Amino acid sequence: MTRRGIGVVLALTMASACRRDEADRRAQLASLDPTPAPPAVEAPPRPEVEPTWTPEPEPAPRGAPIAVSVRASPTPVDIDAIPNFDRPRDPTPASRVEELARCLTYRVTVDPTFSSSSRVRLVVRVRNTCATWVPAEDSWFEVVSKPSSGGGTVARELGRFQAAIPPGSSHVETVIEIECPAAYGGCRYEASFWLPSGGGRNFE
Repeated sequence: MTRRGIGVVLALTMASACRRDEADRRAQLASLDPTPAPPAVEAPPRPEVEPTWTPEPEPAPRGAPIAVSVRASPTPVDIDAIPNFDRPRDPTPASRVEELARCLTYRVTVDPTFSSSSRVRLVVRVRNTCATWVPAEDSWFEVVSKPSSGGGTVARELGRFQAAIPPGSSHVETVIEIECPAAYGGCRYEASFWLPSGGGRNFE
């Protein structure tokens, strides 16, 4: 055998010995490791989800009746049929004059633009609470002045509205002057319906 052949054999022999030594060393190290390999954990199976299905409402057949709620209108109430119980009814006016006296109410205010030491100018406004017209010739009224501190009548004056008083109105007014001496320290004023026929009559 030549030298070259001997060298090849020795190299192969040494390489084989090295591989065996490496395998033995690895086996020894594995036997010396006290930590066991963790067991393999399998992933839990995914739950199967069943598909949900919502049934659609069936369309109403043609010509089928449809229920519709209708709110009933309230039954009209006859006011005259309601019993009056213990509430007394107003007596029927005995005359046209008494009817006017009940229909007309007055509000009296002092005109601040008028200046006098013994007299004042009043604005008299009438309200008609009835459903009837009051002609101007039937619209007489009486105004009285009384001391603010109390006492009897100081003066009286009669007046009349220049226009008819419509039903349900409160805008008709007129002005009138009346005495109120400064010595009284001021007066209060009242107006009421007045009937000129038969010598004059007022209704308070």
